[in-house]
Amino acid sequence: MKTMVNGTTSPPRNMHLSLLPKLGICMFSIFIAVKEVPGQSSIDLQKQVSFDTHGQNTMHSLVQLASQERIPLGIIVDRDTLCKQPQSVHFAELAFADVVRSLLVDSGNTWFINNGVLEVRPTHTPEPATQILSIRFDEFNALSTTVQGLGIILSGYIRSRLYPGQGYAGDILSSSDSEKVASFTLHNVSAEDIANAIVSRASKGVWILYAAFDGKEKLPRHIALRTYSYRDDAKILQDIPCSQL
Repeated sequence: MKTMVNGTTSPPRNMHLSLLPKLGICMFSIFIAVKEVPGQSSIDLQKQVSFDTHGQNTMHSLVQLASQERIPLGIIVDRDTLCKQPQSVHFAELAFADVVRSLLVDSGNTWFINNGVLEVRPTHTPEPATQILSIRFDEFNALSTTVQGLGIILSGYIRSRLYPGQGYAGDILSSSDSEKVASFTLHNVSAEDIANAIVSRASKGVWILYAAFDGKEKLPRHIALRTYSYRDDAKILQDIPCSQL
């Protein structure tokens, strides 16, 4: 379940206490539902963090912050909204949520927590991105490989659903010291669920979705959903594109 936390949409933590006398049983049922949300408390949004950026664009700053704090991250890239070159800034002992808000100010992007993963996407999410992430699979079988390798497998699943009958080839290359993720199986999940599960394993990581759409076709004309490990792919993450491929 997704929890909106981007400033104006999240209620105060003690709201259920102040409204309880007025709403009675109805408010009590809402309180129980919130308590049962899986993964909601896995990221401490009020944790005090210190963070520096020096001339990096918004996307690279987000990846650096998430990597520093070992927080799983998911990003939907739309045009060049995350390419803004920020001023060099220094955050000292500021709540994690406030740092994220500061990095995304005036970017046209929003953010929320989805089962322990920080997701960043355009305020108006492109249709092809929504289409891809909402694809559902009865079963996803992940062999023991790297975080990046699991993203290649997931891309194969997605392409087989969007373009049935077409082949898909992807090379899973890794060094002998690359971190391996133990094999796992997921049932009745969306592509978004799978991507989040991948980057939440091992030393954590980030998924990035690039999806171009010209408005005339029913399917995206270009798809790239990639997963990266904070541990193994640090150098790659420094150079990943912040706009459409």
